[in-house]
Amino acid sequence: MACRLHDFRYHGFVGTIIGSDNVPLRDSITTNRNQVGSKPHERRTQKEDAMPTYLITEIEVTNPEGYEEYRSRVGESLEAYGAKFLVRGGEIEVLEGDWKPKRIVMCVFDSMEKAREWYESEAYRKLKKVREGTASMNMLAVEGV
Repeated sequence: MACRLHDFRYHGFVGTIIGSDNVPLRDSITTNRNQVGSKPHERRTQKEDAMPTYLITEIEVTNPEGYEEYRSRVGESLEAYGAKFLVRGGEIEVLEGDWKPKRIVMCVFDSMEKAREWYESEAYRKLKKVREGTASMNMLAVEGV
């Protein structure tokens, strides 16, 4: 079975397919952001380049009564920045390692920029003060697909 290396160009995308008997083994496509084409109408916008961003939060609630106010109000602040809940509590099963999270919350934003705007917003700053003393939290934002 002979392997073939093919380079291709399609609307400004450059990629490589390595295949054997027309069966793709690897498909890698890259693009030079904002320079898809040489014509102005072919340029990509920042919105088109934005990748969805996942906010992943590990929470250990230490004061359930106090935390309830934060929990009841944080959704509205997230929605104002276009975020949607994907996971909000729920059963957790550790499949590998010694991680023992008590509560996981995961949201998706349209972009890292939107996630940062929410996190730095006055509305969320106020909610962080409400949460103080009711829970410990680890939070990260990661770009995804």
